Amino acid sequence: MPVLYPTILNEFHLSYVQLDLLRFAYSFASGFPQMFVSFFRRWLPRSILLGVGNLITVSMDLLASMTSGFRQFISVRIVGGVGVSPQHAVGASIITTNSDLSWRGKALGLNLAVPNLASALARLIAAALMTSLG
Repeated sequence: MPVLYPTILNEFHLSYVQLDLLRFAYSFASGFPQMFVSFFRRWLPRSILLGVGNLITVSMDLLASMTSGFRQFISVRIVGGVGVSPQHAVGASIITTNSDLSWRGKALGLNLAVPNLASALARLIAAALMTSLG
């Protein structure tokens, strides 16, 4: 979240290059493994892939708040990014197979809209907390 960048820069004494490296590492770690999700789908049910991914993501987000240096922070964020990777491929697959054909487009739309709304609200909450807590 861009609203957190000044705090992250100050907390870890990062340069803008390091911040961009952090952003790239997370984006790559969450996007690249999506190509291999279908490979694991041969042996694991979709719900297991999605559930394990969510557990990894949540665990790494919690650990990220407890790190004390850039190397720890970027390592935890990379692993968390890998946990996010099954989200779109598996999530969309589960939605399309478990919804009626007449409601499928709405279900997929909600799958995109709700997280975007939550992300927007999270930015407002983070900005309010940072302002009130210093």
